[in-house]
Amino acid sequence: KSVVKGMLGKEITLPDAIWAKINWAWVGFFSFFAGLNIYIAYELPLDVWVNFKVFGMLIATFAYMIATGVYIYKHMPKEEKNNSSDVSVDD
Repeated sequence: KSVVKGMLGKEITLPDAIWAKINWAWVGFFSFFAGLNIYIAYELPLDVWVNFKVFGMLIATFAYMIATGVYIYKHMPKEEKNNSSDVSVDD
């Protein structure tokens, strides 16, 4: 079962193939940055690594979350897209 579907599947209806693509995209994202982190940690000065961890990873993760949200929105059924604009706050 997809980790992302486990977190968002109750709120968003998507085909299993889309959930699988999203899941593997996140696996690839974190695998790439894990390798990059190891390279930077061993090959560059400590201050470069700290800046990469604090700022680079944070910005990259938020950007990837936004890109994932756009991808999910493109594949949502039309009725869910219409309901997503009707936000209500329950007290």
